[in-house]
Amino acid sequence: MKIVSTLVFVFIFHFIPAAQERDTYTITGKVECDSPRNLLAELSYHVKGVMVADTAHIVNNRYYFKGRIKGPFLQAVLRLINLDDKKADYAGNMDYSTWRFLVFILEPSDITVTHAGTVGQEKNLVEGSRANDEQGILIREIQEKHRPVDEVYIEFIKDHPASWQSVDLLQQLTTQFDISETVMDSLFDGLAAKLKAAPSIALLKKLVARNELLKIGKPAPDFSQQDVNKSPVKLSNLRGKYVLIDFWASWCGPCRAENPNLVKAYQSYHNKGLEILGISLDEESSKAAWLEAIRTDKLTWKQVSDLKGTGNEAAILYNVFTIPSNFLIDPNGIIVGKNLRGEQLEQKLMEVLH
Repeated sequence: MKIVSTLVFVFIFHFIPAAQERDTYTITGKVECDSPRNLLAELSYHVKGVMVADTAHIVNNRYYFKGRIKGPFLQAVLRLINLDDKKADYAGNMDYSTWRFLVFILEPSDITVTHAGTVGQEKNLVEGSRANDEQGILIREIQEKHRPVDEVYIEFIKDHPASWQSVDLLQQLTTQFDISETVMDSLFDGLAAKLKAAPSIALLKKLVARNELLKIGKPAPDFSQQDVNKSPVKLSNLRGKYVLIDFWASWCGPCRAENPNLVKAYQSYHNKGLEILGISLDEESSKAAWLEAIRTDKLTWKQVSDLKGTGNEAAILYNVFTIPSNFLIDPNGIIVGKNLRGEQLEQKLMEVLH
C-alpha cells in the first residue's frame, strides 16, 4: 500500500457540548521503570491555535498536573524530559532531549498515566479516561482488521453514537476523505442528541454539502487571485486547457517534495495543453519565502496567492484542509481529477492528453 504524505494544517472545530458537568482534569503520572534521575514532565495542547504548556517535576517517580479545559476533549502531548541531556535541535538551538513521548486525549476526568517498559519497548498506560479507551478500540480496529481507514471510522461512529470521538472522526471523514453526502447524513442522524446539538455538527454539515459541489464531474468554482506581480489571474480565463490547481506553501515539506513531479509533468504536457495554477497558502510575512521557493523549485507556471495563509479564500472555496492538494480541471471547467500525485498524475495526464 502506497502512503502519501500530506500536512494537515487546520483544526477548525472546538467540540463544545451544550452542557458539561465538569471542566477540570487531573493527571497522576507514575514512572515504573529504570529512568534518568533528573526528569521533568511537560504537558502541552492547543486551544484555538494557541499552545498551552505546563511542567511538573518528577519526585519519587511521580508527577501531577491539574487544570481546566473547555470542551469534552483535546489532543495533548506528554513529554518526559531528561534535564541531564542537553542537545542541539535542527536549528542549532540547545534543548533537552525527550526521554518519553506520549500523545493522548485530555478530557475532564482523573487520568492516570503509567510509564513502563524499556527503551525502545516503551509501554504507556492511560487509565481513567473514556476517550482514551475509545481511541484504543479505534486503533486496534485499524491495526487488526486491515480495512480502509474510512470504513473503520464509519463503523466506529455507528457503534459509538454518544462518543465525542465520533465527532472527531466525522471531522476527519469530512476533511480528508471523499464520502458521499448520503452516507454522512446517515452518520449525523445516528448521533446521540447531545452530540447533534454541538455547534461543530452544523458546520460539518455545511462542509459536507460543499464537498458535494466539488466532486468529479462538477463545475470547478471560479475565483481570482493575484500573481507574484500583483496581476489578477482568474481560473475561468484558463478555459480551453486542462488546468491542475495545486494548493501548496513554501513551509510545507510534503508540498516541496512533490514539486519535482509537477515540474516533470509540466515539462511533458504543457505543450499538449496542460496549465498548472499554483495557489500558495503562505502569509504576507512569508512572501519572500514563497518567492524563493518558486525560484528554488523551478516552478515556471502561474503562481497566485492572497497571502492569507491557511485562510486563503480559494482554499476555503475548495474545502482544502490538507496540503498538497490538487484538482484537475478539463477545458470546459469540469473537475476530472482530485489529489493526483506521482504516478497517478502521470497516468491521468497521459489518459487525457495522449
